[in-house]
Amino acid sequence: MAEAGTYDTLMLGDEFTLDGCGSTFEAQLYCELTDLEEFDLVWMLGDTQIGMGRSLDLTAGLGLFDHTGEYTVTLRWLYNGRLLSDSDVITVPTGINNNWYSPGDLIFTSLDTAIIRIISVPVPEPAGFLLLAPGLIYVARREKKKKQEREARKKE
Repeated sequence: MAEAGTYDTLMLGDEFTLDGCGSTFEAQLYCELTDLEEFDLVWMLGDTQIGMGRSLDLTAGLGLFDHTGEYTVTLRWLYNGRLLSDSDVITVPTGINNNWYSPGDLIFTSLDTAIIRIISVPVPEPAGFLLLAPGLIYVARREKKKKQEREARKKE
């Protein structure tokens, strides 16, 4: 069974890893199996293949995930070079992890989707103040200078 994982909301620029290690093969975790050379995991964004393998390292804001919003990523099984459809029945000619399977024994839930949410980086309040600080300092100095000029005129 394919398992695309669950992901927290990301900010533009965040690095993240799509992790398919929760996928199972006959109740065993895919990443713990050692002799699945006919199988692989394929990561899809829409109809576009974005990578293969147990995991895929990406950065929000670069390339495929280049703007804010929700993206639906699909994880699919690849068997002998063919992407499997959901609930495909396959024949495995050899044993896997010392288990033997007859034709029709394995019915795959061969795809799963994950939602990747990307948001823009909010400007925290202290940083927003730093943007205003130079202007506020200028206004304060100008007012102080005007006050000093008025006091100087009164003394004359």
